Amino acid sequence: MSSSASGLPLSKRLRRMRFQLADALGLGQYGWFIPYRYRAGSPPPSTPYPEAPFDAARTLIRQSLEQSASYSAHWPLMDGRDPPPAPRFNQDWFPGLDAALLYGLVRAR
Repeated sequence: MSSSASGLPLSKRLRRMRFQLADALGLGQYGWFIPYRYRAGSPPPSTPYPEAPFDAARTLIRQSLEQSASYSAHWPLMDGRDPPPAPRFNQDWFPGLDAALLYGLVRAR
């Protein structure tokens, strides 16, 4: 498989381009694509994708998720419907899975 300076194999680059095109044409929502006019002049990232650290921590991540799942009865309390100053876990910068994982980590300690 051929790969570019981005480090992605051709099949993944084509898949990404297909999703971007479908998203741009309104045919589906496949993620967030942020245009950056100066991208063409920027050097490629030194570490394009952080798969290796996540793969190395796969067991720890799985254990943390399983531990957090043991508190799943409390997840409905994090729906974000209560008015301030109640915690709101439905914000873009702190998605629900992050909230559930953090809740489990704090409760376990």
